[in-house]
Amino acid sequence: MANIVVGYPMVNAGDLYINGLHLTTGTTDLLVNVAAGAARDSTNQDDIVLGTAAIANIATNGVNGLDTGTVAANTFYYVYVIGSSLSSAQEISNIQAVSTMAGGTTILNGTVIVEGTITQPGSSVNNNPQPAALISLSSSAPNLPEGYDMFRRLGAILTGGGSTILPFWQEQTGNSSSRRMWYDAPISVLAATAAAAFTAQSLAAAVPAIAAGTTSTEVTFQVTLDPNAAADFVEFRPTGSSSTNGISKMSGDVAAISHYDQITTPAAISAGNVSVDWKTDAASTVALTVAAYIDKL
Repeated sequence: MANIVVGYPMVNAGDLYINGLHLTTGTTDLLVNVAAGAARDSTNQDDIVLGTAAIANIATNGVNGLDTGTVAANTFYYVYVIGSSLSSAQEISNIQAVSTMAGGTTILNGTVIVEGTITQPGSSVNNNPQPAALISLSSSAPNLPEGYDMFRRLGAILTGGGSTILPFWQEQTGNSSSRRMWYDAPISVLAATAAAAFTAQSLAAAVPAIAAGTTSTEVTFQVTLDPNAAADFVEFRPTGSSSTNGISKMSGDVAAISHYDQITTPAAISAGNVSVDWKTDAASTVALTVAAYIDKL
């Protein structure tokens, strides 16, 4: 049996984990709360530990604010936890040098007549940036404040027409790097329309492309179906799928009576944004609003 070494320290805690650090809507529509927690940085090399909760203000620039520029309307922004590898190797800077001759000393013919006093130098820490939050327009390369060299994305937020943050609910999970994001008010992506053949529908207004990782993610819709006849249906598939009958399906009960339901279905990256295909029977119409999506962090 192999020897077991007891007490050997574990420096890093796991592959691209996120523990805590969940996002909540702030007390005003310009703020985002970031809970305390820890995460692997974006390079999967080091850990960033946020010891106490942070509040990020999208109306200010710098640490715990927007990295650069001013907030725009109807735009996705991305929330990060940031850290510095320099904090473990601080530079100490002397800010007051000791004079070569003690202050107040009197010398006569080379002999010290009056002793002076020496003021000890003060010092300051040049680089001790603490873990914090940051908001950026970039989904992968935020402009880090001076002294910071690590980051990890924690989620996406969306501004409305007034350039303020739309209220949201981010699912709190353990070490998972995928989190469901719910909108307080679901976002319309398709007005009532009929299509007898599969038709691609962009979800760019409600789901950032980064949320799908490299291929796909789950999206939860509130669906309004107006069936042309009893049992008419709407069906969905991720754009790019070859499924002939769709992956998710919803039917109406009575002709010309609106049917409302919630359905979760996969969506894929297509033409640079998240997209689903949908179709209905004959002249049945469907309207879609996005209630939630899974963000792959």
